[in-house]
Amino acid sequence: MPAGIQIADVAGGSMHLVAGLLAAVIQRLETGIGQHIDISITDAAFSLNVFAASNYLGAAAKTGPEQELLNGQQFYDYYQTNDERYFSVGGLEPQFKKTLCEAIGQPALVELALSPKLENQQAFKSQLTDIFKSQNFAYWKKLFRSIDACVEPVLTMDEACQHEQINSREMIVEVDGIKQVGCAIKMSDSPAKYHFKGCNLGEHNQILQQEFGFSEQQINQLKADGVFGKQS
Repeated sequence: MPAGIQIADVAGGSMHLVAGLLAAVIQRLETGIGQHIDISITDAAFSLNVFAASNYLGAAAKTGPEQELLNGQQFYDYYQTNDERYFSVGGLEPQFKKTLCEAIGQPALVELALSPKLENQQAFKSQLTDIFKSQNFAYWKKLFRSIDACVEPVLTMDEACQHEQINSREMIVEVDGIKQVGCAIKMSDSPAKYHFKGCNLGEHNQILQQEFGFSEQQINQLKADGVFGKQS
């Protein structure tokens, strides 16, 4: 299933570039010497697969879908409720597994959950699948609301934007009546400031004339043809 975001562009290219840039700035401050930073989206995205790659390079272990701890082989996964919503379960540590089993009223499953054997992990996953399927989304959401077990509801975008955590962290901001996603980096002495709300349709049409040589007549024809969309 597509993730809905450009993983390679963002987690691969942009974040690695920022990290490299900051490292180069620090080195320049310490040595007075600058340097060229070479970031490849392919390189960066490949490095995100460090667990599978390490298994292959170190032990010649080949893998595929649902053949690794984090890609669906074991209980670390999404579980459907009886109203076709989903919950994520990602508590790898023993305390989270124990809390999960107690929360769902199945303390006897702790032995399966803590077992390192693949067959036991898959049996635990099968049990969880049936248990989550036995109740609806609202039931599980209420149950796990105050339980720290790395079990979370998979929210729609509408639900996420209304979520108390998102709003308390000021991740939805408003500029002149236009809502937008806030900055995820919270700095104590220099908090993010928001000034730009986007442009009105056709606001920069003048640039076409000034920089690209379009005549007034051509601009009007483009407007008539709907190139700039419907303008009020």
